[in-house]
Amino acid sequence: MEFIISKSELSKALSTVTSITSSKEINDVVSNVLIETEDGAISITATDLERSLRDKVPANVIKQGSILLPGKKLADLVKGFRYDTMKFLVEDSDKVIIQNGNEEQEKKFKTNIEIMGKNAEEFPMPFQLNGLEFFSVNPVIFLEMFKKVLYAAAVDDARVVFNGIFVEHKNDLLHFVATDGRRLSLIKRIENNFLKSSSIIIPSRSVKEIQKLLSNASEMQIAHDEENHQIYIKTGDIYFTTKLIEGTFPDYNLVIPKDQPQKVEIYREDLIDAIKQAMVFAPDPNKQVQLHFKDGLLMVVSATPDLGKVEDGLECNYSGAPIAIGFNSNYLLDVLESLTCDKVLVTFLSPDAPAMFFDPTDKEFLSIVMPMKI
Repeated sequence: MEFIISKSELSKALSTVTSITSSKEINDVVSNVLIETEDGAISITATDLERSLRDKVPANVIKQGSILLPGKKLADLVKGFRYDTMKFLVEDSDKVIIQNGNEEQEKKFKTNIEIMGKNAEEFPMPFQLNGLEFFSVNPVIFLEMFKKVLYAAAVDDARVVFNGIFVEHKNDLLHFVATDGRRLSLIKRIENNFLKSSSIIIPSRSVKEIQKLLSNASEMQIAHDEENHQIYIKTGDIYFTTKLIEGTFPDYNLVIPKDQPQKVEIYREDLIDAIKQAMVFAPDPNKQVQLHFKDGLLMVVSATPDLGKVEDGLECNYSGAPIAIGFNSNYLLDVLESLTCDKVLVTFLSPDAPAMFFDPTDKEFLSIVMPMKI
């Protein structure tokens, strides 16, 4: 294998794919990246056995081939390389020579770097794209949907189905749902149905990787490999695949309250500021703040004995009997900061029942937060 490539473009691609590379010893195969030549380009693939990420970089390919190289070490070498172009030459079966890609400079200055690799056949999770049906979807819509539900997913919960985002398509709408048992968020949007089964669950850490890929994407394609329980994302020259969580997600419709007689609209940014201020004296470990509602007024209250107390009043349109509800302040901020509306609609029944949060301008979003005992 032999090719000449731009240092900056190679460095950028390595930075992208090594974000999922194992940080274990370089002798571990999953800490390596797979480099393969194509016509006029090389592809670079990394995996952690659950996820794989591949990028393609234009190159002058002199001789075809493939090899595994230690991802982090290679990224550091490329980043620190002093010249604009790099020449890679595989000697024997596992030794790679790296030189200046500019022949005139190389003759004069003689740069020579050796890095040991492995047989490409040892790579454990290559891309299998044959037979997949890709659907074009809007990356802006997917980013919005991920942002508005991901915070509600569990982290390392024994109930593994809660450690990701549940996705289904019904009534011509794509549904994203996440819950950790103490809160739940749901968003629906009109989008292509890419599912080959009734539903899937995308792991949270894979969603975070997808969010990074989509942050500057102008296009996106997605495919569902039902047989191997994976999805594939394509944006530009980058492919990402992840294994899906297997299991049955509970019927989330059963926990959505039907009777919420109290409805209050509050300026969202003011409520965020009041909660952050109250968190200074919100008791650990749950950082509880209390929302006290009375005619035309919401008091955001927190207190820690022997330390201090916060009471901050906000204008609202509440008109019922006085009521106080305790919440985990972080849960409230997660919901409020995921939205962009001027006002947030809060509905509730009693201090012991779940409260619901809505964007008044978006009927296809809701979030549920369980209260805490005051």
